Amino acid sequence: MKKRVLSIICASLLLISIIPTSFATSIETEYQEYEAVTYPVNAESPEWKTFQTHEEMVAATRIPKERYANATTEDLLISALEYPLFIDIFAYSSIEEGLENVREDCTALDLFLQQEDAALVLSNYMSTELYSDVATNVEISQDDSWKNLLVRTLNTYFEETNTA
Repeated sequence: MKKRVLSIICASLLLISIIPTSFATSIETEYQEYEAVTYPVNAESPEWKTFQTHEEMVAATRIPKERYANATTEDLLISALEYPLFIDIFAYSSIEEGLENVREDCTALDLFLQQEDAALVLSNYMSTELYSDVATNVEISQDDSWKNLLVRTLNTYFEETNTA
């Protein structure tokens, strides 16, 4: 229990230190050409505010595997990054545990992590203008800051699982 609380506190401090205060317009990326599946609700949806439990949020954002039948690995990555509850990965004592738990609820993440080229696609995404702009402190939207934190988290996951 202490480890979980400490992990949540550390993750919160990390988030506070890297989230830009600016809400500038999102930077265009080459990844916008991909077909990310749109989630039916998100934190900005009126319906979201009516949910009483986390389970209701998970159920409302669940997308059947069939919707991803023709998705590329890039599509799956973008859809996973758009998952409204992706931030739940920081509610666990380790990145691995968080990703495995979120993976159970997010079809796009599950399918992305099953792809043989997932690490390569993630690496390519990290070389895009959007990701490099975060590293150089160019003003970007808060939403893009969260996505880039999640990208770094996925990258750490791949690094740790490849060295294990």
